[in-house]
Amino acid sequence: MLLTKSFNYKDVKYLTLFIILSIISLYIFPFYGEEGFDFSMIKNKAESVNAYIFWELRLPRTLLAFAVGATLSISGMVFQGLFRNILATPYTLGIASGSSLGVAVYIQLAALGAIEASFGSVTCAFLGALVSVISVYVISKLSKIKNTVSLLLAGIVINFVFSSIMIFLQYIGDPNQVFHLTRWLMGSIATVGYESVIYMACFSLIGLILILLNTKNLDLLSLGDDFAQTRGVNLKVTHALLFFSISIMVAYTVSCCGPISFIGIIIPYICRIIFGPKHFILSLSSFFLGGIFLVICDSFARTIIFPAELPVGILTALLGGPFFLFVLFFDSKKNAF
Repeated sequence: MLLTKSFNYKDVKYLTLFIILSIISLYIFPFYGEEGFDFSMIKNKAESVNAYIFWELRLPRTLLAFAVGATLSISGMVFQGLFRNILATPYTLGIASGSSLGVAVYIQLAALGAIEASFGSVTCAFLGALVSVISVYVISKLSKIKNTVSLLLAGIVINFVFSSIMIFLQYIGDPNQVFHLTRWLMGSIATVGYESVIYMACFSLIGLILILLNTKNLDLLSLGDDFAQTRGVNLKVTHALLFFSISIMVAYTVSCCGPISFIGIIIPYICRIIFGPKHFILSLSSFFLGGIFLVICDSFARTIIFPAELPVGILTALLGGPFFLFVLFFDSKKNAF
């Protein structure tokens, strides 16, 4: 019944196109690079350097880029629906600054020998993001403003506090530590093997399923909390479920790859222009288009200044400026909510 209400011919046409483009991008871009490969060069991984590069570096990197792009895109779509603002993003709530602070603390403690190197910067980044998420939620509940605005205000506060602490740790750190943290903050999809791909794919698919199960509530919330409540939506449960689940997804993404900005704003905005405000089709289209977008961006970033590599977070940030100009000069309300 939900599928019948959510899809029409145009929706099916464009969604099918996105799925086909996703398959094509995952097939083509592992072969893309300064030195192209063909099937004859990648048959035997044990005996060929090119085969090792393809199977252990390029293919997992492409898969990871798709999963990260899809996760950030659907996360931004959910937050835009929750806050009824096309420029809302999970990064606004301090998740990126929490992860960054976690990495900064890890670098400092590892340099002092106070923490085992095996503990990992990814673990510390994830814990920092979780602390940020919990802090934002607690502050918003203690606030006298009893709506989603309190979450945004709490996120801004946590963002400033954590960013200030991180800047202090950078100031007292030695140049090597500062360089390590600075490179992480640029965002990168670089990976070896499939461990990160498997974890990221699990987060991405579980998040997509959870969002699809709550698209009716998101449709109602987009029309206002009061309206949603009159239609039987439990605001506290729905807000908490979506807020924590999406925040955890983004927290792992940031801890794994660093902050990669603007995907959660640009892709849902484009999908709203194409499909309108229906969150079921928005979820699916944002998932596939977000994955395609980051695969293309990462492939371009790793070859544009070859043999060096441009962190993909820099490229997506550069695309964010023109996007905001586009929103500024066009009536975004007409195409969004």
